[in-house]
Amino acid sequence: MEGSRTIKSVSADLARFASGLTIGAMPPAVRDVVRASITDAVGVIMAGAALGADSRAFVDLAQAQGGSGATLLGHRAPVAPAFAAFGNGALGHALDFEETHDATLVHPAASVVPAVLAVAEARGASGADVMAAVCAGSETSVRIGQSFVGNVQAGTSFFVIPLIGAMGAAVGAGRILGLTPAQMEQAIALAIGQVVGSKAVLTDPASSIREVRDGFNAKAGVIAAELALRGLSGFASPLEAEHGYYDMFAKREFNPVAFDGLGERFEMAAMSFKPWPACRGAHVFIEMALSLMTEHGLSAKDIAGVEVGVSPFFETLCEPEELRKRPPNAASAKFSIPFSVASAVVRGGVGLDSFSDAARGDPAILRLAGRVAHRVLDLPQDRSTSGTLALLTQGGARFEAALDQPMGHPTRPMTSAALEDKFRACAGQAPMPPDTRQIDAFLSAMAALEDAPDIGKIIATL
Repeated sequence: MEGSRTIKSVSADLARFASGLTIGAMPPAVRDVVRASITDAVGVIMAGAALGADSRAFVDLAQAQGGSGATLLGHRAPVAPAFAAFGNGALGHALDFEETHDATLVHPAASVVPAVLAVAEARGASGADVMAAVCAGSETSVRIGQSFVGNVQAGTSFFVIPLIGAMGAAVGAGRILGLTPAQMEQAIALAIGQVVGSKAVLTDPASSIREVRDGFNAKAGVIAAELALRGLSGFASPLEAEHGYYDMFAKREFNPVAFDGLGERFEMAAMSFKPWPACRGAHVFIEMALSLMTEHGLSAKDIAGVEVGVSPFFETLCEPEELRKRPPNAASAKFSIPFSVASAVVRGGVGLDSFSDAARGDPAILRLAGRVAHRVLDLPQDRSTSGTLALLTQGGARFEAALDQPMGHPTRPMTSAALEDKFRACAGQAPMPPDTRQIDAFLSAMAALEDAPDIGKIIATL
């Protein structure tokens, strides 16, 4: 193994970092991203609360457990903290609209923010502690993602990357609970023991797990942190131990250098925010299609076909072709480059209603999706979100584009105004939507989050 750390120190280093992180150690730019991350996650959860039976099942089950102390966002329903994390976590990724770390394809906020908010609301934690907890949990998730060698999901039946969310959620919840480093390490182990993922969710058209997986992660994180606080032990060195996380899911291959500079260098600063509610792997293709249409004054009737060049990691967004070109449900559509591109061309954009039953049955979209051809490019893992696209016109013209980074990447960030518009649009979709005054109050409070004495009072504004 490379790096300055021995194989036995990785889990302990993470635990010490997470337990001791305070807002004072977070640079201003990192604080800005953390505030944006929490705000964005809350909005996306509220929009997700309006979805159908799959997401509603999590909310119904959470409410059926009774209890109080935390809130199901978008429903204003009090439930026990673990089940608030469960319900809100399921909604955090349901739209695939939440933040991502493009280099690792990790979505920390979907698991971490619901877990942190649930425990923090129940305990009346301050905004400063919430920010430190979200930062610690998200940083943990991303650093673990960075430690993988190559495509960790290749050659295995495990859906590995989403499992990271449970560990990030445990760390975030543990930071609110004030876990010691030793307890934090056990919280990571106890989270690992509660979750597993199968790659069958990627190919079974009836599966909803890919959308709602973070409900399991967030709940597992809260329970793991609470059990660790009460003295329960999982196992030592949970990441690098014999039979530990890397042994189970990564053939014991990992790069400990990924954990260098904890508390000094923050990967949180490299988070991306999504302008479209679709899999991040589809974003460059949506953007290129829209740009070429505008640049060349094209309309949907002008387009005879589309060719895309995709990374090996996101070949699954084009195959199996029948599933991706005629997606049977919203999950399959959001994870389809052909359908997302066709929707962008035909409807002039991709929005919260682009994967509805009506949209998936649109003959014009389905016709063009059927004319999207793909090839796999030789791209490394850290450039998985790159790609090429060509529009072929009825008149025989060919218009081409290539993009290395999708919109919303730190090198091409969404503006503050765009993020605020996104939040307002998402919040307006909630089953119990806040009015303009309530949204304004929430956004104002979030802008000064580090000075807030009680996060529960901010959540109550919604």
